[in-house]
Amino acid sequence: MTALVVLLWLVPGCLMSPKDFQALMDGVLDSDGDGHVNADFEGEGGDDCDDDNAATHPGADELCDGEDNDCDGTIDEGRSDWEGLWRDLDADGYGDPDNPLTFCPIPADAVADATDCDDGRPAINPAQTDVVGDGLDQNCDDVDGTDGDGDGWASVASGGADCDDADASVNPGATEGWYDGADQNCDGASDYDADVDGHDSVDYGGDDCDDLSAAVHPGTPEIWYDGTDQDCAGDNDYDADLDGEDADAFGGTDCDDADSGINASATELCDGVDQNCDGIVDNDATDGTTFYADTDGDTYGDPNSTQSACSQPSGFVTDDTDCDDTDASTNPGGTEVGYDLVDNDCNGNTDDMDAAAEASHEVHGIALNDAVASTVLLTSDLNGDGDPEFILGIPGLDANGVDAGAVALFDSDTLGSSQGANSNYSLVLGTSQSDLLGYAISFLGDVDGDGSAELAIGAPYSDLGGTDAGTVYLIDLGVGSSHTGGSVVITPDGTIQGGYSSGHYGSSASSGDLDGDGLSDLAVGATGELSFRGGAYVHLASDAYQTANDLNVALSSTYFITSTYAQLGSSVDLSGDVTGDGYSDFVACGGFHNTDAGRCWVVAGLSTPGFLNERIENHDTANFSGNAGDELGVGQHMLATADVNGDNIDDILIGSASAASGNGEVYVFLGGASLSGSYTAATDADVILGGDGAFGTAIQAGVDVDGDGNDDVLIGATTGGAATAGVVYLIPGPLSGASYALPGDEIASWHGTASGDQFGAAISGLFDLDGDINGEFAVAAPGNDDARPNTGKVYILPAY
Repeated sequence: MTALVVLLWLVPGCLMSPKDFQALMDGVLDSDGDGHVNADFEGEGGDDCDDDNAATHPGADELCDGEDNDCDGTIDEGRSDWEGLWRDLDADGYGDPDNPLTFCPIPADAVADATDCDDGRPAINPAQTDVVGDGLDQNCDDVDGTDGDGDGWASVASGGADCDDADASVNPGATEGWYDGADQNCDGASDYDADVDGHDSVDYGGDDCDDLSAAVHPGTPEIWYDGTDQDCAGDNDYDADLDGEDADAFGGTDCDDADSGINASATELCDGVDQNCDGIVDNDATDGTTFYADTDGDTYGDPNSTQSACSQPSGFVTDDTDCDDTDASTNPGGTEVGYDLVDNDCNGNTDDMDAAAEASHEVHGIALNDAVASTVLLTSDLNGDGDPEFILGIPGLDANGVDAGAVALFDSDTLGSSQGANSNYSLVLGTSQSDLLGYAISFLGDVDGDGSAELAIGAPYSDLGGTDAGTVYLIDLGVGSSHTGGSVVITPDGTIQGGYSSGHYGSSASSGDLDGDGLSDLAVGATGELSFRGGAYVHLASDAYQTANDLNVALSSTYFITSTYAQLGSSVDLSGDVTGDGYSDFVACGGFHNTDAGRCWVVAGLSTPGFLNERIENHDTANFSGNAGDELGVGQHMLATADVNGDNIDDILIGSASAASGNGEVYVFLGGASLSGSYTAATDADVILGGDGAFGTAIQAGVDVDGDGNDDVLIGATTGGAATAGVVYLIPGPLSGASYALPGDEIASWHGTASGDQFGAAISGLFDLDGDINGEFAVAAPGNDDARPNTGKVYILPAY
């Protein structure tokens, strides 16, 4: 063949190109185009045993066709078309993997499957439903049951234990992956309980505080002091009694960690146990008894020095009422000693004294209802004998008719320690029944220059100027007159008669230098004038009132009248310069002004007074009003002027025994140029002194009773004190602060004897009656019954 081709290439006219020649040669050598040269061209490397069949050549798949398909010289060996075929002897469509096809021809039971695990039973093959527990693997998954995911575990649905037969990673043999929400090992336990103790981890909504230890979970008995919270209660493992403190054996402060009532913060009790772990049993026990130090050994304890103990310590007592534990004589069982400024009986009142025990002199009335001492005075010398006089009004004396009244004058050097008002005295008598002579008295001093002083005495119901018009009697004792050797009746030197029937001229009286001429002028109240509107008069010394004889008030007076039913003249004062202008100022009160509220007016001192029949409210510098029912200044002794704050300017003190629901108050308005306008006592007063028992019935100011060089204030409360016998309080000057409470803020007090005494109804100024330098003051108790019912008594009490 090759030769033929060569010859053709050489034949003239048949010559071809090398390329064409090569193509011709390729077609000759491999005619079937299978890439293998015909075996006839051995010289050309031919190995194709059938160059007309492209499926036959070395390397081709041997087939069961009676041909040598792979040109290896053997027919039908190592066939390739039976590969992937297995015998299916039970004809169930599934081949036996242990019986692959290895011969030709291919039998009819050959199938392209090798998944039949029992080719002798057509009911066993992968398509069958496996019945768990029969010992047969019907579905050939190597599991007695259905194993859809091939993990070797039958599904729960087929009776197996695989809880997820679609996921080969989930089966009873798998390792659990905790806290991912999947039950990998199909044990049915919570995926959040890694230690399988029945409690989920606290990190995933459970209550197991340690999910890695099955010994730690709620309900497990706590083992204290090992650092582990076995019961997951969150408790401190070193606080077994759960009292908030660690056991002292583990660095804490709890000395008994088995008892929650015992720890460093516990309350100590009287039970023999150291509750507060301070190492001392029963100290400072809260249920212990409070004992009080008895330093002075008087069996009364100091309330400010205490010790709580379960048993009484030495030097301590159960009593706590000793007000001075340094003095064995001062205690609630002590006897009050007057004038030592010590509260000896610890009743809260320093020098709370019995007037009867402390009085240097007593003068009592003689007859029934004498009511001795509606007014009391201790004055400088009246008759020129060098001795001060003691003067008292007795408006209830009946010598010239029932309640005609009288004034008794005593020389201090002949006054007995206890006597009646009818011994060693001079007497001015009322002229007729019901005159009430002595109701008001004012000391004028020596106005006429004769060497003896004068007195003005009010008889507010005297009929000399008209029925109950009232009269003021003027008395000039004269040098050399005497009150000794019995009773001396004095004839008045003159009268100033009221001009209105029922005017009650003489209801109150006071003196002072209003016009600055150096002589005492006289102020008089007439509460009943003009249908009880009232009137207040000022009589000047320059008008020669001191020599008047039956002088009518209209002839020489400055007269003020208020426009309302006030009873102006309830109290008057002419002794103080409250405006600070150098003149004595006139103060007058109408105690029933404006629904019984009471009002007081200040008229500044005048160099040439000349108002006649004028309304006081048209000329006042300032006025002070009470509240409804207070009856401010209604009593003749409820008004005083004196410097109480130490600024050398007189101040005004006004009492209201009805204020504060009848307990009584005294209002202080400080004097000075700024004193101007209208004031409400209860809210505008600079100082308010409050007490009880008709406190403020009588006021005496400008007296240095305690001897410290500062003027003090004496205030009477006629129903005050434990026995409601009446009390006089000493409030030390100068006053400071806005309020005082009585009893309590006084430095001393004196009390009457029995209920109804009305001790403190009138209080005199301070004079040295007995020459001991210290001075004395007098206090009236007009209701005292020591001699006879309501005869009254006056106590002369020493100052400090």
